[in-house]
Amino acid sequence: MSNHHETCRAIREAQSILLTTHREGDGDGIGSQVALYTALKKLGKTVRMMNVDLPAPRYHFVKGVEKIEVFNPAVKILKPDLVIVFDTNDLRYFEPFSSHLVKMGARIVFIDHHPHSAPIRPAASSFNSASVIDTKAASTGEITFDIIKGLGVSLDPVIAGALYTSIVFDTQLFRFIRGSKKSHVIAAEILEFVNDPEQIHVELFGRQTPNKMKLLSEVLSSVDYTHGDRVAWIKVKLSQLNEHQLDTEASRDIVDMIMAIDSISVAVLIREDAPEEFKISLRSKVDFEVLPIAETLGGGGHRQAAGAYFSGPYDDLRALITETLSESFNEERPAV
Repeated sequence: MSNHHETCRAIREAQSILLTTHREGDGDGIGSQVALYTALKKLGKTVRMMNVDLPAPRYHFVKGVEKIEVFNPAVKILKPDLVIVFDTNDLRYFEPFSSHLVKMGARIVFIDHHPHSAPIRPAASSFNSASVIDTKAASTGEITFDIIKGLGVSLDPVIAGALYTSIVFDTQLFRFIRGSKKSHVIAAEILEFVNDPEQIHVELFGRQTPNKMKLLSEVLSSVDYTHGDRVAWIKVKLSQLNEHQLDTEASRDIVDMIMAIDSISVAVLIREDAPEEFKISLRSKVDFEVLPIAETLGGGGHRQAAGAYFSGPYDDLRALITETLSESFNEERPAV
């Protein structure tokens, strides 16, 4: 959709701008959000960052993240000239905030690198001419970098640190760069303004606790392997998170650990958020696409990294995923 020049035009024409991202915002969405917030403040814009939930403690090191507010439907929000949504192009992923924005008639622009898998509601579709959805980008941070440059805003340590957080998080330290050198090229430029990039690496990927290790021990010992050891099933129970005093963010990297197993083509992590309420994270290697599975559950993402939310019994969820996997592997459906 479009290019960043139209996005820059929409930003220049707006005075009041609201920035948001999907629920359970990650390093890419939050980093992009903070970077553009800082750039727009330098342009003299009236800017707010407002999400459906608070950033996880993992991202508290990002300077500026403390300015993110949490949407409260009971508190009136003045209609902004422009709303920019990072790291998703699906209104469902920041409900109930998205419904509130659509109802007030806000102009909504998406900055994202995920495939456009779900139709945007007609009420918002006319506002997408300034959106940038670039599925070739390895991170939303790459697109945000182009927009900041297009606005003529100079990089500074805050903008650069947030952008670097975005890029290294979603590429997992440049492991997944979509076959492009752009992530490295951008990093080379912004690192001129980042005093301690290694510390960002530590904050994102190198902070573990004894409680997290206890959780890992329990979860990894109960991984179930099916389809000739090509599929790994990981379940994280709400009781385990509560017992070890961990937030949901603690489960994010477990599915990626499992993908290091040679025989595994697909890893399915099912995290229990409440009774019969689950978050599904799907990963796969290049010989398999998990995006269609996520879409059957009402979710989305990338071809090899996708997710969804599900309400209902765990056994029903597992049966749905198993059926789709078995069809994809072109084999007889195994027992759940």
